Amino acid sequence: MLTWIIAAGASAALIAVPPSVTQYDAVIAPDAAAPESFIGSAGVVHISLSDDALRYDVTIAGVRHITNIALVDSGRAVELYGAGDSRGNELHVQGEIPASQIDDIPASQLSMDLSKGVAEVVVFTTNEPGGVMEGTLKPAGLAAPTEPSTARLIS
Repeated sequence: MLTWIIAAGASAALIAVPPSVTQYDAVIAPDAAAPESFIGSAGVVHISLSDDALRYDVTIAGVRHITNIALVDSGRAVELYGAGDSRGNELHVQGEIPASQIDDIPASQLSMDLSKGVAEVVVFTTNEPGGVMEGTLKPAGLAAPTEPSTARLIS
């Protein structure tokens, strides 16, 4: 009897497969055309993509007046932050977007492009509305993200 219960439990564990979750990271840095005032600015992004949702955790240091942060893929964007003008030198946002609410990019295309390393996160500010910082998302562990240094913040 005990053998049967163990076998039934093992087969039930095999049937209950969790949704696939893939994770991506990016280090965010000023782009080549960024003004000198952005030297020393840095950020990190952690993205988890599952069948159900896109989860994100973004930290940016040394930048004021952030207006938007977007995951950009082939000219299409998923907004990660759009609460308006940030006031401090550091911004930390996290959240979850249900897969059903990601309208502009089919989930399968987004997953494929994230795996290929062709999607990026772009940071927009009031003074640089075309985007001033960016980072390419790569499978977790390849981007070597760390927390941005607050010792180099620009006032």
